[in-house]
Amino acid sequence: MSAGDNQAATGRDGAFRLYRQFSRASLFILVAVIAVVIGGLFWARQRSDDVSVQRQVRVAEHAIEVALDDLALQQETVAVWDDSARRMVAPLKDQQWLFDNVGLWLFHIFHHDESILLDEHDRPVQMVVGGHLASVQHFALIRADLAQTIASARGRSGLANGIHDRNPGQPLARGASVRTTS
Repeated sequence: MSAGDNQAATGRDGAFRLYRQFSRASLFILVAVIAVVIGGLFWARQRSDDVSVQRQVRVAEHAIEVALDDLALQQETVAVWDDSARRMVAPLKDQQWLFDNVGLWLFHIFHHDESILLDEHDRPVQMVVGGHLASVQHFALIRADLAQTIASARGRSGLANGIHDRNPGQPLARGASVRTTS
């Protein structure tokens, strides 16, 4: 082999080594770019899923808030009805009228498991369980569990109103969605 052939071979070997190094570097860069793109796609998908879940949670919470306010507004019709108010403060309570027009109505319209009508001193006037009259003595068993709810409804709890509450003598909560009358 002549010196010129040797130089040519060395030049080709050098070029080939340079080409292999360039190819390896290019392949490494290509793999890195593909990894970054795939990672970015997974990140974007996860972020999109998170945003979607957050949106669905907000929609569900709003639907529940609207349902609670609608329920309170619908039940207000019997709670502030002049006829029922007069009958609740009458010395002799018309139990059949109260059952038909309040207790049974709440059971059929709102599917209340239990409805308890209390007088102005928080004494039970009538109790309806499962759409049937029940003994008001049952109230003694659950009175302690309902004490906070009754105190809140009467404006005696000292707790601030929640966004669905309109308790007597307390200002509405910030952002309140309540639509019942005062």
